[in-house]
Amino acid sequence: MKKMIKVLLASLLLVSMTAVSVCAEGSPIIDGTVGEWEGTDDAGTELSPTLYELVFQPLESHHLNPSEDHLYETMEAVNAGTQTIADLLAEAGVLPSNYKDVTILTPVRDLTFKELISGDDVVAKNVTVTFEVPNLTEGMGEIFVYHHSTLTGKDELIRPISIDYANKAITVFFTDLSPVAVVAMNFKPASAPVDTAAKDYTGLFAGLALAAALGLIVLNKKEKTAA
Repeated sequence: MKKMIKVLLASLLLVSMTAVSVCAEGSPIIDGTVGEWEGTDDAGTELSPTLYELVFQPLESHHLNPSEDHLYETMEAVNAGTQTIADLLAEAGVLPSNYKDVTILTPVRDLTFKELISGDDVVAKNVTVTFEVPNLTEGMGEIFVYHHSTLTGKDELIRPISIDYANKAITVFFTDLSPVAVVAMNFKPASAPVDTAAKDYTGLFAGLALAAALGLIVLNKKEKTAA
């Protein structure tokens, strides 16, 4: 009986110490196109699709303040492939310290409202937009949208409201419109966001491992005493 208990405890100790890791790769840069949208102008009036359009257009330096010229240059360098999206996020101060790798899925571009008749840019706020990300696939990492606000000068990584992998599209809410880019990010295993249940199981297995080890020690001492 004691031998059987020792075998069971040893097996439990081995199973409890087993670990599994998973990783994912990124994708090349492909541009996205705008789909459905809704938003308001600077005065809070709802923008109508019959009078306005929402489009991606090349970066324009006059949209940025003179103090942000270097950030604009980095955006252009990322699009040209001479710098990485990680370089841009680091310069903007929004690169998480626990990131493992980050891949850019769409170029950095101005997402802008324009009047259909005049073609003039329109300052917009509280915009919800769905746009295509042709190379979007499951398992490539957590999806974020990098956003630089030309109104406030602040940078942020925004989580999409929804991600439609089947149709390769995301829906995002912006407080205002400015240069944006979609990225996929993976995190270091020790710091990666995990499910609460997974954390509980980790603690459980650690406890089981400790209990199994202590059980083996106690059995060995009893055998020596009996001898």
